[in-house]
Amino acid sequence: MLSLPVLVKKISCRLLQNDLAAIGMMLLLIISASSCRNNDCDTDDCIVYGKEILDNAVALSNKVIELPDDYIYAKRFWLISDTMLVIENRKEAGNFLDIVNPVNGKKYSSLLAYGEGPEEMIMCGIYYDGHYLTAVDYVRSRYARFTPCEASQPGFKPRYIDYPREIGVTTPPIGIGDTTYIVNPYHYINRSNDIVQDVDRFFVIDNNRPDSIVIEPGLLYTHNVDQSVPLVDEVNRRIWLFRKERSIIDIYDYQINNIKSIKIIDELDRDPDVVIDENTVIYRAKSPRAYLRAIIDYDNSEILAAFSGKLSKPVMSEKVPSKILVFDLDGNFKRAYQCQSYLYSLTKTAEGLFATVYDDEDMPVFVKLE
Repeated sequence: MLSLPVLVKKISCRLLQNDLAAIGMMLLLIISASSCRNNDCDTDDCIVYGKEILDNAVALSNKVIELPDDYIYAKRFWLISDTMLVIENRKEAGNFLDIVNPVNGKKYSSLLAYGEGPEEMIMCGIYYDGHYLTAVDYVRSRYARFTPCEASQPGFKPRYIDYPREIGVTTPPIGIGDTTYIVNPYHYINRSNDIVQDVDRFFVIDNNRPDSIVIEPGLLYTHNVDQSVPLVDEVNRRIWLFRKERSIIDIYDYQINNIKSIKIIDELDRDPDVVIDENTVIYRAKSPRAYLRAIIDYDNSEILAAFSGKLSKPVMSEKVPSKILVFDLDGNFKRAYQCQSYLYSLTKTAEGLFATVYDDEDMPVFVKLE
């Protein structure tokens, strides 16, 4: 495929019947339309960028932030404000989440206890989107969604929402009001390997009246490939899905209509090599890492996404330094940053960008990116 320059305007994948004069524009339309016909984008409205948007990324360095205590069980840090730090713990700590003052070490709350009790979690994944924390227990098939400020209050108890165990969730559930959106892990299209499971992208569940889930028989188990990073823009009522397998973002409305896609033509711009092992789809040798995590910054009307865009062996995937791509709330690219390390978390405050990286001894380090 031809290398595309940065596209500074949106290009529709529909052929423009009334504008045949501009040859250069038509060439871009043909390339963009071809990409959509190959089912890279799930919608006709597709913004396409070349990898050149990454070439002018501003380099950021890691400034280590010293914390008042040695959090020996910490996995990741999120700075919410200059007086509030969220810490995700390993289960050995006895609970999965602490909220502390990063200046004096005062602990506001400890929650998400490890265990099998009614208020406890067994296998907990924690995700932060710039506004909400989502804690998912993948063993007990339930999740809770709350703000850090809510969780810092004495006596706070998360409200757990159950989801159908048979789905086999791999992408965090998306909670919006009384509705849970679950990315369908059986949705998978890899035409180069003759896999086309074009089933619904989401399961939509009413939390007050959960319906039974119907999974079509005979589908390949694709839970280990093409996972997504979800992000909700509640102001514009949109759901963003950042793909991990391809450098593509899909944007949906709350009625799960795919209204826009954003694609970068880079080294992940092809179907990855996969094999089928006992009805399970797995990557053959190398695995792709496109988008890693994303946060929304309403103060500046921006979305920031940690990005790799590399195909590598699994043991090396977290050795690739991340980039941060910044989009406006309509999906238009604004700028990029180049980091020194792989980012395990990302937050933005009035003071700047902060992240969790890991040192040579595989220990988490809290840093400011500047």
